[in-house]
Amino acid sequence: MMRIIQTGFTPHQFMVHLRVERPKLLIRCGYLSLKEVAYQVGFADQGHFSKVFKKLVEITAVQFPSLH
Repeated sequence: MMRIIQTGFTPHQFMVHLRVERPKLLIRCGYLSLKEVAYQVGFADQGHFSKVFKKLVEITAVQFPSLH
C-alpha cells in the first residue's frame, strides 16, 4: 500500500527542501567547507547551493551557524 503525504510542495520543491535541511546540520558541525556541504547534498556547485539556501532559509549559509 502506498501512503501519500500532503506537504504543500510540488515533488521538486519537496526534494529541494530536503536538500537544504541536511546542510543545516552539516554547517552547524563546522567540519566541512560550504563547497563540500553543497556536494554532499547533491548540488553541482556551491554558487547554486548558496542561492537555493538563501532563498529557502532567508539568510546565507555563511551567516547560518552564527545565528542558529
